[in-house]
Amino acid sequence: MALSPFLNDAPDYILCAARASEAQNAHPDRLNNTDYLKNSQLAQWNNEGDTINQQYKDNWAKTQKFVWVMGTEDTVVWPREGEQWGAPSESDPFHKIDAMEDTRWYKEDLFGLKTASEAGKNAFESFKGQHIRMTEEELFAWLDKYFV
Repeated sequence: MALSPFLNDAPDYILCAARASEAQNAHPDRLNNTDYLKNSQLAQWNNEGDTINQQYKDNWAKTQKFVWVMGTEDTVVWPREGEQWGAPSESDPFHKIDAMEDTRWYKEDLFGLKTASEAGKNAFESFKGQHIRMTEEELFAWLDKYFV
């Protein structure tokens, strides 16, 4: 099976996936910026707080490939575009969603998202369906496409 080479290195890929998209902007306090920055571990991982942790950015840069997958009918993650680093717009958070390139963490390259993008490390896929309900066929096709 073409997937077996991927499984040999699975911990490296699983660790990067664990930090993936849902968490960074699905946090309900994110729209209350002061509380979010002060109390959220997610804000710290994103280097959005007062203290920048260069190690987070260095570690992010070590990953060879990120694949961001969005379910086009997802109702678990809000906004669903967050699965590909989109985020509620600071100017109109309930009506406008900023694309990844328009977010603060991308523009300021807070943890290396922009650096990864410029290095061609980000890939984007989507599937018609609800949160993480891609078919096994879709999942294996992406694994083969990007990691084998």
